[in-house]
Amino acid sequence: MGEVIYSKINVITQDKGDIFKLLTKDSTGFNKFGEAYYSNINFNEIKGWKKHLKMQCILIPVSGDVDVVTYNLESNQFEKFNLNIKDPYRLVIPPNIIFAFKGNEISNCILNIGSILHDPEESLTYNLNEFKYNW
Repeated sequence: MGEVIYSKINVITQDKGDIFKLLTKDSTGFNKFGEAYYSNINFNEIKGWKKHLKMQCILIPVSGDVDVVTYNLESNQFEKFNLNIKDPYRLVIPPNIIFAFKGNEISNCILNIGSILHDPEESLTYNLNEFKYNW
């Protein structure tokens, strides 16, 4: 099983507006591109738990503030990460890691860059109460 990678996004400051260098082909953890989509998370709502069996997910903040919690079944450990625009990080979640996320502001959005095309047969969804995490 691969490891979760949390890495700083390079921000190029400019007078007319900053540039966020989200991902390059040599970014740590990037292996291939399958699809990209946005996911909105309402304030104080939790989405998940989800486990992809084949897809690697690269999560990048677009707006708001989102807590992402990963759960490793093998080690029985939770790990919390924060994605926001003010201090932007990229989160790479390999296959077989369970994760969920919570919106902390009124409007929250993350970009998911998946390594494969969406396939409903390659992921598992769990009930929010299945894993005991104190949000």
